[in-house]
Amino acid sequence: MKRTIELIIFDLDGTLIDSKVDIANAVNFTLRELKLKEVSHELIYSFVGNGVEPLIKRVMESVTPPLEKKGSGGIERALTIFRSYYWDHLMDNTILYPHVIDVIKRLSEIKKAVVSNKSERFVKKILDGLDIDKYFEIALGGDSIKSKKPHPDILHLVMEKLGVNGRRTLIVGDSAVDIECGKRAGTYTCGVDYGYRDRSELIKAGADWIIDDMDKLIGLIEPAYGVIQ
Repeated sequence: MKRTIELIIFDLDGTLIDSKVDIANAVNFTLRELKLKEVSHELIYSFVGNGVEPLIKRVMESVTPPLEKKGSGGIERALTIFRSYYWDHLMDNTILYPHVIDVIKRLSEIKKAVVSNKSERFVKKILDGLDIDKYFEIALGGDSIKSKKPHPDILHLVMEKLGVNGRRTLIVGDSAVDIECGKRAGTYTCGVDYGYRDRSELIKAGADWIIDDMDKLIGLIEPAYGVIQ
């Protein structure tokens, strides 16, 4: 059944963009700088979704010997190295997923926002680099306010700023973090299973819809005003 939607809040990594190679490269650069063994891209991908600090901490927990025992300066040094490298290389391989730009354009009558758990400055640099920043009223990151997804405060902030309630809002993301966040904020939820998480995670999280291609989003929603082109 279609729902009348005035606002769509998109996750970024694994939803709008395929950024996993650039993230993994930044992680392994960090490990090399710390004289630690690199880890597989697949392992890194499994840790993406909760922000940079949890990502780096989980990677470091998988490294033997642990970072703190190497006299390397700890997690803070690793984060500094990662952030510096990633800032310079976040567009090396990052691309939009198929049909994203077409769908965004077709949804011109619906308000749109991006809410990611990565730092806001990275979010905005990527949106600008891909020339899609102009399509979103708001773009926020994990450091934009005190609490990040799955805490609902960041969605409440976006809805308040754009004057839309939860029953007219849809969050679209690739992980249980996004689905849980939407449920806690009282919005509809749509999972995409082409991102960094398995479809089973989205099913378990209780997503209202799950799609395997962004173009299928069009068939789920009815704009509150106007029509979908």
